[in-house]
This record gives sequence, C-alpha cells and structure tokens, in this order.
Amino acid sequence: MSNLAPQIQKAVDETVIFIHIPKTAGSSVRSLIAQNYDLSQVFTFSGLPDGREWYWSRDEDYYSQFSLIHGHEVFGVHKSLPQPYRYFTFLREPIARYFSDFFFAKDYPPHRLYAKIKSGEMDALAYADLCNQKVYFNNLMTQYIAGRFLEPVTAETLKLAKHNLEHEIVGIGLAEKFDESALRLARLFRWQHPFFISKNISPEKLDKVPDDARKKVEETHGYDIELYQFASELYDKQCASDPATFAPALTQYRQVLAKLHDGYNQQRHRIYTVNDGTDPELNSLNAVWDGADTPNEVLGEEVTALRAYLGGD
Repeated sequence: MSNLAPQIQKAVDETVIFIHIPKTAGSSVRSLIAQNYDLSQVFTFSGLPDGREWYWSRDEDYYSQFSLIHGHEVFGVHKSLPQPYRYFTFLREPIARYFSDFFFAKDYPPHRLYAKIKSGEMDALAYADLCNQKVYFNNLMTQYIAGRFLEPVTAETLKLAKHNLEHEIVGIGLAEKFDESALRLARLFRWQHPFFISKNISPEKLDKVPDDARKKVEETHGYDIELYQFASELYDKQCASDPATFAPALTQYRQVLAKLHDGYNQQRHRIYTVNDGTDPELNSLNAVWDGADTPNEVLGEEVTALRAYLGGD
C-alpha cells in the first residue's frame, strides 16, 4: 500500500515525479530522494492495484501537498496535479533489465517467483518465455513511459513513449551511466545532497544467461530496444549541452562515491523505501558536505568543482 501523509500539508509550488521502472537502479534513486525531500511531502506508489485506486480517488487538495511523487507507477500522474510538475526517469538496456529481476529473485525470498527460481523449476529460458505469457513481462519500459500499463504494446505505444521521453520528461537517466545521470539530475532539481549508496546489486550478470534465453527476450522486446536507443540518443544530446564545469565535477563526484562505497555491501537484498531514511554513512557524509564541524575524512580532497557545478545556473 502507498504511504499516506498524516494530514493535508500546505500546497507546494511544484511536484517532481519519478517514474520508477522496475530494475533500473531505483534503490539508488530512493537513496537520493530520502536525502533531498521532506518525507511528509512525498507520495510513494507501491505498484499494487489498490494503491493506484486509492490515489486516484482523492480530492484535488490532497494532490497539491506533494513535492515529489515516485514509485512503480506509469506516466500520467501529472493529470492529478493542480500545480506545475516535472518528470524524470531511468532506463536500462532491456535484456539486462529483464534478467536482472531473474537474478534478484534467486536470493530474495519475498519475490513472487523466488521458490520456482531458487529450486530450479524455472530456469533462465523459462523466465524468458514469460514474455509470451503475460503482458507485464513484455516491453515493460515502453508500457511505463507511454502510460499504458498492462496493455499489449504496439507501434503506437512506442510512438507515444518516444513523445513522452522527448517532450514531457525533462530528466532522462541511464542505469548504465548512473553516476553521470545522478549528477545531472542533482543540478537540474537542485538537490542539496547529491550522493547515493547502491543497493540490491546482484552478483550475477547477463553473461551468465544462456544464448537461447537471451535471444528469446531480444525477439520479443523490439519496442523496448528501440525505446532504449532513442533514450540514449536524447541522453547524448543532454551531454552535448553540459557546461564545461561538468567534467571536473564528475571526477570529484566519483572520487567521493568511491570512498563512500569502499567496503559497503551492495549485494544485500531487502525491501527499501524512502521512509527507511538514509544510511548512517550518508548522514555522516552529508554533515561534512554541509560544512558541519566534523572531521573531513570522507570528502578528503577539495570538491570545489563539484560544488560549483551543482550551484550553477
């Protein structure tokens, strides 16, 4: 079920909407959300039908209180809002995204397919065949970005998804280039705390998937493959307009992230929501970043280029 604000808060000037497509680095994004938004002004979609129904049955005043709305919900949330809005999302290479859930399920008991995958009853090829059995497993990224969830994906769906990416979604991130994407989004949305900790990283990779299983998903995911290529081209255009301050800022950003992740177990699997708050490691780092009287052991060297980029116009 979705999280509910305890009472109607003051109306906000703008709402940021994060479309969280499953297995596209969402845990890392939630790490950023938890640090940069007042959680009393955040609405989280769980992805369950009753949560969607509940959300869409509220009065207009209810929707006006959220500075951020996120979760497993497709494009279209803005239709509920009386205030201005901006969207962002992350996409991932479709075949890797598809099998990422397969690997994740093997070590995560709450997953709906855990028992079948863990026991070997469902192998990678059988998992690939779900594309042909259930709409949910077929070109899911196109469904989400088009705003047509659990509908058979067609050329018209893809056209709509491309339109939304190009004209409605102001922030496009790629999971494969997460640090670059996160830094650009931090500047775009004026996030004061730009650092994140990666979670739920599976140790198994796409090269462990048999060729026949991979081929089956490639054959059924033509729309997602084309959408991802289109998103990558839009992302490259964003990169081309980067100010000169981006490259040195990214270098310093990566240095801080490397220190933050040193020794951290990124493969732990657990349910994670923004209401968990932030990790102690991030809290300590943010205290230093904000200029608190704390030993500067985390940031280490100067981060003036990073601060300049994030504070730029």
